[in-house]
Amino acid sequence: MPQKNSHRTPKLCRHFDGRAYVRLRGKFHYLGQFGTPEASQKYHALLAELAVTGLDTPLASQPRDITLAEALEIYLQHARGYYAAEGRSKGHISRIKAVLTCAADLYGAERAADFGPLKLRAVQGELVTRGHCRTNINAMCGCLKLCFKWLASHELVPASVALALTVVSGLRSGKTEARESDPVRPVSESDLEATRAKLPDTLRAMVDLQLACGARSGEIFELRPCDIDRSGAVWTVTISRHKTAHRGKARVLYLGPKAQAVLRPFLLNRGPADYLFDPREAIKQRSVSAEVHRRKNQPATPRKSDRTVGGRYDTHSYRRAIARAVAAANADPERAKLPPVANWHPHQLRHNAATAVRKAFGLEAAQAILGHARADVTQIYAEVDREKALKIAAQIG
Repeated sequence: MPQKNSHRTPKLCRHFDGRAYVRLRGKFHYLGQFGTPEASQKYHALLAELAVTGLDTPLASQPRDITLAEALEIYLQHARGYYAAEGRSKGHISRIKAVLTCAADLYGAERAADFGPLKLRAVQGELVTRGHCRTNINAMCGCLKLCFKWLASHELVPASVALALTVVSGLRSGKTEARESDPVRPVSESDLEATRAKLPDTLRAMVDLQLACGARSGEIFELRPCDIDRSGAVWTVTISRHKTAHRGKARVLYLGPKAQAVLRPFLLNRGPADYLFDPREAIKQRSVSAEVHRRKNQPATPRKSDRTVGGRYDTHSYRRAIARAVAAANADPERAKLPPVANWHPHQLRHNAATAVRKAFGLEAAQAILGHARADVTQIYAEVDREKALKIAAQIG
């Protein structure tokens, strides 16, 4: 959903001594004599800079020899707003924060302009020590390079600093002590069925819908009735905010008969803008089916945290719900002589869907359903992919 801009346009004020000033984050920025063309010009230039950077403090006021910790904090403030508006996941912001924190821990007190390839390689080594896998380290260092590119574009570090960092290559498989991540594989049928049996109706429907259409988790729990085009035999959902939208790539979910059957019960009592999958309904069902219930005169149990249940799931709450169901399945006495259910996460369901489509229709069909076509050929093959996806979804979705 679009993010509301939290920055208000700062007001041009007059100081008691006649100077014009703007107050930002408790600091006064003086712009010359109030009422003069010079003050007006500086004020509009400041507004233009704030609009470009997305920050709430002008970069022009920053010293050119700022420390690395100060520069990274400025970039992190920018990244939080930029990537949230772009629709990137919280995990991407966490990845950026982790690598910036690592760099600040090592060199935070030094000048940002002195950061170079050797220090970036030292950050790589520190990330290995901290237990990150090789592919994640490469992605994190890529984020750090983008950080310095942004800092250079805003004249906080020389452009030569950002350019020098590009010579540092990523870690290669078999050439480093960094651990390799386990490949993401589909969930086995036995583990999937054992977990589904322990899920409330709402979560079971989310799992079934992912299997039917190959959607990402965020695309599932953000679904609303107003997002679904039900005019054709195959329903479609056009996702406006997704991680490759900035590359001009379209993302469409195709909902065939199986997906439609999953969704229909949730469309009956929802407003157009209500989220289809409400965690409060799952909690209510779990409470009703519990073996032990609270007595009417039983005092309330003190809350263990300030966390509240909202009107929709997020990536973490969805994953936690799956983990609880896996634990419940393994605790079932009927499974005492059966192999334990392996822990799995919702993104694996996308691999289940991709495997099924590829097996039945080939790799190109899986790319059409899952939206993996390259951005530079999207316009050329958009209709071809759409027709292919509509046909496949009508048969298996």
